[in-house]
Amino acid sequence: MTDVEETDEDMQSAVAVIGMAARVPGVADLDEFWGALVSGRDLTTRLEGGAAYGVVAGTERFDAAFFGFGPQDAQLLDPQDRVFLECAREALEDAGQNPRTYPGAVGVYAGSGESEHLAVLRAQRHRFPEATDEQLRLAGSRDFLTGRVAYALNLQGPAVTVHTGCSTSLVAVHLACQALLAGDCDLALAGGVTVRGAAGAGEGDDLLSADGRCRPFDADADGMVAADGAGIVVLKRFSDALADGDQVEAVIRGSALSNDGSGKVSFTAPSVTGQVAAIRSAHVVADVCPDSIGYVEAHGTGTLIGDAMEVRALSEAFGQPGPSRRCVLSSVKSNIGHTDTAAGVIGLIKVVLALRHGLIPGTAHFRSPSPHLDLEASGFVVTRDATPWPPGHGPRRAGVNATGIGGTNAHLLVEEAPTPDGAADEDRDHLPARAARTAPAGVDAAVWHGDRTGEERDSAAPAAEQDAGGGESGPATSVRDADESESQAPAAVRDASAAAAEARTPAEKVIAGVWSDVLGVADVGMDDDFFELGGHSLHATRVLARLGPALGSQARRLTVLDIFDHPTVRELAALVSASGPR
Repeated sequence: MTDVEETDEDMQSAVAVIGMAARVPGVADLDEFWGALVSGRDLTTRLEGGAAYGVVAGTERFDAAFFGFGPQDAQLLDPQDRVFLECAREALEDAGQNPRTYPGAVGVYAGSGESEHLAVLRAQRHRFPEATDEQLRLAGSRDFLTGRVAYALNLQGPAVTVHTGCSTSLVAVHLACQALLAGDCDLALAGGVTVRGAAGAGEGDDLLSADGRCRPFDADADGMVAADGAGIVVLKRFSDALADGDQVEAVIRGSALSNDGSGKVSFTAPSVTGQVAAIRSAHVVADVCPDSIGYVEAHGTGTLIGDAMEVRALSEAFGQPGPSRRCVLSSVKSNIGHTDTAAGVIGLIKVVLALRHGLIPGTAHFRSPSPHLDLEASGFVVTRDATPWPPGHGPRRAGVNATGIGGTNAHLLVEEAPTPDGAADEDRDHLPARAARTAPAGVDAAVWHGDRTGEERDSAAPAAEQDAGGGESGPATSVRDADESESQAPAAVRDASAAAAEARTPAEKVIAGVWSDVLGVADVGMDDDFFELGGHSLHATRVLARLGPALGSQARRLTVLDIFDHPTVRELAALVSASGPR
C-alpha cells in the first residue's frame, strides 16, 4: 500500500469510494456477503418448481415514515424504488454523510430493471379509488428512480436515471465519476436495483443454466441464473475525501464506456471489439500498465459465447502478458446469479471488499477452464478457492467489466486506498465499524427529514424493530404495515379449524395454504381479498411459483394478472378448476 503523500499528483483525477450498501441474495449484510464469497458459497435458492433464483429477503419491508410516504403512496410505489431508497440511506450512513446538512451538491446516478408494476397497478385500479392516473404512472415508472431519491433525501445535484441493460449500474458509476470531476456535484451516489421476485426465474429461458448453477469460464458452463439485487456506492473526489477526513475504501483511478455499434452478429450479441475499446480507454485514463492489475471482476454470466468473447476482449486489451503477470479472473454471478441492472455495482462492491481484505474470492462451481477460452495463453487464471493478494511493489489494482444488450460496455480501474500518513497496512483490518441503521454521524433522524414534522412522520408508519447487530433501527414498515395503519386488521385471522372446514375443494385448500404461508396470515378465509390481506405484486409471483408444483398443469399458466382479477381463494380456485388440465 502506498502513502498518500507519494500519490497526490497522480490522484488529481481519482474518485474515492467512501461508502457502500447492497441487497444481495442469501445474506443480511456486506460482512456476510464477504464471508460467502471467500467460502465459495452459492447463495441462490431452489424454488418449488426446481428453478434456481437469487432471492433477496425482506424486499417488501419499507421505512415509509423515514422517507415521508403515506400508506397509499408506499403501497403504490414499485418495490425496486423502495429497496433502492433504503440502500441509498444505508450507503450514506456507511459513508458518514448527512445529505440534509452536507455543504455541497449531492448527485445520484442509477437505474432499475424492467418491471410489470405499472401494468399491475392499472389492472388493480379499483383498489386505489383516490389515486389519479398520474399517481399510478409516477409510482410504477422506472424513469423516476433517481428523482425520487433526490426528493426524499433532498439531494440537489444531478439526478440521472440510466438504462443500458446489464451494464446500467457500472455506467452509472462512470457517469457519477465524470460529474464529480467536472464539478457538477461534490458527492454522488451510484448504483442500480433489480427486483422481480420469483417471476424472474424463467426470464430468458434459453440463456438459463439447465441445472441452476452459474459456472463462469468453466468447461461445464451452460448458462446463467437470474437474481434480484441492489447496490450503491458513495463517491467523492479523492482530494476532497482526504481533506474531509473520510474513510476511503478504494479509489477509482479511471473508467470508460463504449458501444459495439453494428459490428457484431446481432443486436443482442456481445462484441470483442467494443469491449476492447472500453477496457483500453479505462487503462489510458487511469494511466496504468495492464501488468500491474492483479484481478478483474468480469461480467462472467456463464454463457458460452458471452464468456468466450469477454476473455478474448480482456486478452486483446491487456496485450501480450509479461513474465510477472498473473491476473485472477472472477465473477460474482457464480455466487448470487445475474442481478441484471445491479450486476456491475455489486461486482464493484466485491472488488472493494477484496482490496480491503487483501484476498481475491474464487469463482464458485469452477472445476476446469473452458477449452473455448484459451486462458493459459492470456495471462489470466480462474480459481475456485480464494487467492491471497499480498502487497507488492505498487498498489493493488483491479478491473471491473460490464456489458449490456444493446452494446453499451463499461470498464472501471479500481485501486486500493492509500495508507493515510504512513499508517500500517494491517490497520485497515481493525478500523472501527460504523454504526449501522442509524442516522449518520449520530444525527437524529428528524434532521434528515428537514422541515417535515414528527407528527407527519409518525402518521406514515409507526412500527419499529431492533437491528440484528444490536443497533437501533429506524421504523422498518412493510407495505402491509402501512396499509393496516389506516384500518383494522383484516377479518381473515380466525380459528384454524373453521377455516379448514370452509375450504371444500382440493384447489381451495392448496391455495389457502399457500396464501397463508406467503402472506404470513394465520388462516385465510375463502372470500378474503388477497390484497386486503397485505398482498402485492411480489407476493403474487411467489404464490404462482408455489401453486405450479402443488396444482400441476391446472395452475401452470396462471399469471399475476389472474390473481389481480380473481383476488379471493374461492375465485382463484374456480378459475383453476374451470380451466381443467392444459
